Amino acid sequence: MLNLRLTDFFVIDRRFATASEVKRIVADKDGAAGGALEAMLFFATDKQQSWFVANSRRLFLVIDKKDEEAPRVRWSVPLEAGRSMEVGSKSLATGTIAIAGKRPRFFTTKLFADEPLQRRLRNMLDRAAAQGAHAA
Repeated sequence: MLNLRLTDFFVIDRRFATASEVKRIVADKDGAAGGALEAMLFFATDKQQSWFVANSRRLFLVIDKKDEEAPRVRWSVPLEAGRSMEVGSKSLATGTIAIAGKRPRFFTTKLFADEPLQRRLRNMLDRAAAQGAHAA
């Protein structure tokens, strides 16, 4: 039995989504129930970008592949579970991060030359949590 996808027949070549567009995808998926969104690009190649997006309730992983029609939310975890992270090194250009026991994902080290990924992600989660506290 053949396992074919639409992209097997058509070449999809589009630009990557902007941070605002990635946030809108998460808001549409989550029903904007968690309020304002924070977004952080953590992996970038010519073919794929990966984002962490947080609201006051959840942390989302969004993958944007140029050969797919649109970016997709791959998973979400409760905001506090997002603080459970394991970071490793793959090469000089690439590291790995696993959130809340999820499968490790690559990250681009040059995106974090000025501040480590763990610190930047924790700061983003703190901002997202604070937005929820202000809304209450």
